[in-house]
Amino acid sequence: MHEKLEMLRRLAGSNAAVLLLGEAGTGKEFVARKMHEFRQSAESSFIHVNCLEASMPEIAEGATVFLDEISEFPLEAQPELKSLLDESNCFIIASSKKDLEQLADEGKFMRDLYFKIGMLPVVIPPLRERKSDIPLFAEHFLKMFSLQTKKPMLKFSETAIETLCGAFWAGNIRELKNRIEHAVILSNTEIIGEDALLIRADFFYSKSSNEDAWDLKEAVHAFKTAFVRRALEAHNWHKTKTARSLKIERTYLSKILTDFNIHDE
Repeated sequence: MHEKLEMLRRLAGSNAAVLLLGEAGTGKEFVARKMHEFRQSAESSFIHVNCLEASMPEIAEGATVFLDEISEFPLEAQPELKSLLDESNCFIIASSKKDLEQLADEGKFMRDLYFKIGMLPVVIPPLRERKSDIPLFAEHFLKMFSLQTKKPMLKFSETAIETLCGAFWAGNIRELKNRIEHAVILSNTEIIGEDALLIRADFFYSKSSNEDAWDLKEAVHAFKTAFVRRALEAHNWHKTKTARSLKIERTYLSKILTDFNIHDE
């Protein structure tokens, strides 16, 4: 972790644009804010631009501009964005879960804009490849939600930590955060155990240890429910984004939610 922070500190000390690459939920915004902290001055500001909203940002002099999921910015508006960035004295950090160079080769992303933001790429690995970071993030979220819910300071059992480290975390840090928030809200003890995390149900389904009692229909139902719920949590229950990630129509996702009685608890 110390080496990672030192690398970010060095990058933040330059004026070159930085491109953060990685899956959704890996903590790219967290990294961008940390880099801003490293170079922050009294008059600087952090401007978070959600490129999904496709609006042209207002850029203050000397600000850190975080272009979140830059690949989603409309192609027709990218020349204007490039000009705006060229004329501004700001520190640019962009993020993308897509390969911008490939998009540029396919004519789906402005090549000059890619050259502007993509020369210092930093790959943020998925959480499943950063097992040593899981306990650190887990303890951070546990403390945060304990304070928010005004509960006595909670702690994890050893088996809970082992379960967290062994999970796949398709939704990365965002999914871990949501899982711990649910556990804290539902907890009525000071120890968060493995059962409170509700992780096993997401990865395994077993109606009974007796093989004669297995039911394929129920198993498929349980898996589909858990799979869709995990995708929704990874996208903060944003149905359009979730449907896009699952490669299905939003109307079909709505039907699944109704048929399987899936709702944000």
